[in-house]
Amino acid sequence: MTLTGFLEKQDLDKASKDAAARAKAAEKTRADREYDLKRALENQALTDVAKDGKGACEAAQQSAQAEVERLGTPLADGASKEEIRQRKQQLAAATKKAKLYEALAALDDSGRSDAVDQAAADVASARKALDEATQNKDKLAKEAQAAAEKVAEYPNLDKAWQKNHAASQSARALEADLRKMQSDLSRLGNDAPPNAVQYCKKLEAKADHDAHHVNCPRCNSEHGIDRTPDAKAAVDREVKELERLAKLPDDSGLDEQQKRDRAMGKHLETLRANKGGKMIGVLMCEDADGNDVMLRAFSGDVDGQDDVAGWCQHIPPDGSGAVMHSANGVPVPLSALPAVSGAPHGVCAAPKLIQEAHRRGLKIVSIAEAWYGGGDVQPHGALVASCTTCRSNLDVQLCPAYSTI
Repeated sequence: MTLTGFLEKQDLDKASKDAAARAKAAEKTRADREYDLKRALENQALTDVAKDGKGACEAAQQSAQAEVERLGTPLADGASKEEIRQRKQQLAAATKKAKLYEALAALDDSGRSDAVDQAAADVASARKALDEATQNKDKLAKEAQAAAEKVAEYPNLDKAWQKNHAASQSARALEADLRKMQSDLSRLGNDAPPNAVQYCKKLEAKADHDAHHVNCPRCNSEHGIDRTPDAKAAVDREVKELERLAKLPDDSGLDEQQKRDRAMGKHLETLRANKGGKMIGVLMCEDADGNDVMLRAFSGDVDGQDDVAGWCQHIPPDGSGAVMHSANGVPVPLSALPAVSGAPHGVCAAPKLIQEAHRRGLKIVSIAEAWYGGGDVQPHGALVASCTTCRSNLDVQLCPAYSTI
């Protein structure tokens, strides 16, 4: 579906453009009617000679014919294109006058009187048409201005609102659109259309589901972990705490875990300053007694360290430990997993979290990952869906009936 509010803006834009086009056409029509009046007045001025009788018409015809002959004389060599153009126009006008006078001279007195009356009627008709065209132009100009003001008053919305988010697209693309749309709502504040707010809530629910869910090609069912409000709040706290610790001048007053986290935060801030960064993930779980357990993980290494106490262990890229475990405990060698073009298998935060939960026999409840860093792909602290590599791991790690690749 697409947002009604965005379509309303599109309708206003179209209405404004249509109104402007009508106003422009009306301006041209008025210019045409003004030209018609000019020609009618010129014709009336020429026809008025008929009021003085046949002799006056013949004399005017002879004078006009002489002008035709004069203008028909070739211009001197080297005449410019503009001079040639003007000469042609003058010759055409003189020829028209000569023919008009000739026609008037051929009429009887009654015919000449009718011609004079017709010329005057043509002027009156042209003047009326010009007045009507002027009124219509002014009216349409006001309508175009009003339509343009409506567009200006309507808040500008990101083009993300125009997309059909029900159609298939990557979870990360969906999140990018959602961030832009939520930014619009934040900017509009209380003026945000209610349907826009509701649409974003539905889209956020879809993004939270799609972020860490995949279709399993083995059991033909969907596997995944929901991104719940609790998990989102937890990963936000982790990012902010790492940021806070990184800004401290030293380790004074910190416990051992905070000292390790401060060192990590300082490394992450260095990456962030250089438009790099890491994924920070949390996995909300329950132990056998129903107690809440939160696991933490980071993507890759931290300043050359694969493992940091208090964070999930890394998955070795090779050797006997280079395996992922499915939900039913089947060990899957990383080398047996499908080739991927992105990050290597096992280095992302999500597979580390799931691997640790399996190792400790925890029940997985929800997950959330956020970007700690800089760059132009996503803002610092933004929630981020599983990457291509993680998604290829999810169906392995979460399949309860896994048996073979």
